[in-house]
Amino acid sequence: MLKRLLVFVCLISILPFGSALCDCDPVRVINGEADEDHFGMAVAGIDDVDDDGVGDFLVGAFTNDAAEDDAGRVYLYSGVDGYLIRTFSGHGVNEEFGYAVADAGDVDSDGYPDIAVGAPTSEVEGPALGKVYVYSGQNGALLYEFDGERHQDQFGISVAGAGDVNNDGFDDVIVGAIFYDNDADSAAGRAYVFSGADGATLLVFDGEDKYNRFGFAVAGAGDINRDGYDDVIVGAPYNSANGNKAGRAYVFSGVDGSKLYHFTGLTSDGYHGYAVTGVGDVNKDGYPDVMVGAPYVYSRNGRVYVYSGLDGSVLYTFYGNDQERLGRAVADIGDMNHDGYPDLAMSSNGNDLLVGKVYIYSGKDGELLNKILGDIKDNQFGLSIGAISNVDPEGNLDLVVGIPWQSTAGYRRGQAQVYHAWVPCVCCEGFTGNVDCSELDSPDIADITRLIDYLYLSHAPLCCPEEADTDGNFGEPDISDITRIINFLYLGGMPPVFCP
Repeated sequence: MLKRLLVFVCLISILPFGSALCDCDPVRVINGEADEDHFGMAVAGIDDVDDDGVGDFLVGAFTNDAAEDDAGRVYLYSGVDGYLIRTFSGHGVNEEFGYAVADAGDVDSDGYPDIAVGAPTSEVEGPALGKVYVYSGQNGALLYEFDGERHQDQFGISVAGAGDVNNDGFDDVIVGAIFYDNDADSAAGRAYVFSGADGATLLVFDGEDKYNRFGFAVAGAGDINRDGYDDVIVGAPYNSANGNKAGRAYVFSGVDGSKLYHFTGLTSDGYHGYAVTGVGDVNKDGYPDVMVGAPYVYSRNGRVYVYSGLDGSVLYTFYGNDQERLGRAVADIGDMNHDGYPDLAMSSNGNDLLVGKVYIYSGKDGELLNKILGDIKDNQFGLSIGAISNVDPEGNLDLVVGIPWQSTAGYRRGQAQVYHAWVPCVCCEGFTGNVDCSELDSPDIADITRLIDYLYLSHAPLCCPEEADTDGNFGEPDISDITRIINFLYLGGMPPVFCP
């Protein structure tokens, strides 16, 4: 061991150093208009609204006061340059318009994607009945208003495009109402599918038991059973079939509303079904698959599961660490790396000790393709995520990340950040190689020295132990981490992998 250390010292003394790693900054940062707007509580990619060949994106600020106190506001931005295309405002006090936003699909079949907005505490039609508004993507005109059935339903707390459920050529919309009381079952929850053709109610699904909060998350699932009709997925994270709040997610047929699958959480307080989405055919068996987040399972580490549309089996399990709450949001991003397989995006929103993170995994083999880290702890970085498609001629995508508690421009004004999802980013907490607590943005000789002191001389604690994991093996700092930095700095080796 001593002999190898002497070799390191000799090598360090005779070779030049200095090399920068990738730039991990967002390509676009958009702040909320006013303090306590919570801009970024909901974000979503939407297909090309302005007909420029690039997908666009939505950001909700559910407590914006421009129209009335906490009426809320939603913003539609260009995916090309972040230009504000259109603004939609809430209609009454405390409506919380923009708590949920979604690409509704082409509801009116005019060739343009349309926009769905949830206002779960809307009192326009009664105390907290909730409302969902659907707007034309082409010109912003209001196409539909859907209302909750009962007081305090919080109808519209979740909303998504359902695909063409009844196969009539018009895309449909799915809405969750988590506090709907199914007869005697308090807060069992309910989900609705509405026709894009005429606004009629096509399907209604009810939670199994009281307090399930069925409808907390909703999404289109694609044609899971290959019968020619699109299906849907609904999360009930408070379901207690396998322990208190273990959670459950359900896939339902678009033809008749029958249950195709249910996926149950593994432990109490796991909140399985907190986030759900369809992800396309991940394993290339001809059946689209689905992804489910369980952010509080196993001491709030969180997990994300990908399930087969063919037989409901688990295709992948992704594990969170350090109480990061992996699975707070999940997103369908399509084939990011152009290998013919749809890929997978998921986030953890961090806590008072950790920054939030967004992970992108390969659908082909489950390998980590990219990880994007927030810059401030406990600002809810990654509470919402969405993909912006076709941002360049190669068909690459950007990722929009909501940060509703961001306070850099004003107290909880909120922020949305846009990243090139296909450019690997290895930064940790906005910093690379922060072993020696310096303010340099790349590894240098001081980082090697600090690692040697820490490992072999029992002093000089590391500033950021996560960033000392330069070899990406998820282990404690060791000699291979030192080797990785030296190889990179002096021998032209691969860059260090920080916080894999």
